[in-house]
Amino acid sequence: MRIVDNKEDIFVCGHRGYMARYPENSLLAVFKAIEAGVDAVEIDLHYTKDKKIVLLHDDSIDRTTNGTGLIKDLTLQELDNVKLYNPNGTLSDEKIPTFIEYLEMTKAYPELEHFIEIKTQDDSVELFHEVYEILKDYDLLDSLLTTFDYRVTKAAIEKNMPVQSFGYDLMQYLDKDEIYEDDYLKSLTVIGLFINSATPELVAKYKEYGLQMTIVPIDSDEDIEKATQLGLNLLACNEIQPAIQYRNRLREV
Repeated sequence: MRIVDNKEDIFVCGHRGYMARYPENSLLAVFKAIEAGVDAVEIDLHYTKDKKIVLLHDDSIDRTTNGTGLIKDLTLQELDNVKLYNPNGTLSDEKIPTFIEYLEMTKAYPELEHFIEIKTQDDSVELFHEVYEILKDYDLLDSLLTTFDYRVTKAAIEKNMPVQSFGYDLMQYLDKDEIYEDDYLKSLTVIGLFINSATPELVAKYKEYGLQMTIVPIDSDEDIEKATQLGLNLLACNEIQPAIQYRNRLREV
């Protein structure tokens, strides 16, 4: 995966697609991120009640749609009856897409990198294994598997997938009596950082482990300046344009 291996050039990832301007995790947001020129797209995956894989960040559909309820309690057919909200709170014509719909749309863009987050849920590991088999069918096993769920981190490592997890104290289902931070960090490919909590000391610590790092959200010129001063080159953005413009200026040199 070129983004993981390259720690010099600037890469831009659309966080939940182009979520600053379009309904997050919608096919429209993904397409608009690609159209804007991102190197990668990050999406979030959940199981529905009938074990269909859909793009959704939260455990419930309340915040992002005109429906209500937990995703685990709703079938795909029930989800077809709701629409996603635009960032300004108005209702869009976009629906919650399936993972297969996402893959079918994006296969027209073979250079696109995929950051696929398995959200923490009761059957996270089962979801991961199904996602793994689907990615295998689409020849996308070099996608970056992302998760806060250590059970999934472990399963991805066992499958030799590139995996991004997060700070030791942020991980769920990680038994600190069994897994020490040193061993945890040695097992990762990429670690995710947040713009408000990233420090030179933290970055230096992770660099000692040879980790690639993403930082989110990088939405302004000020955010870009902080990220680059920290020596980070993988920028995950809600608002994509500032990072795209910065990256493009560097590539023209």
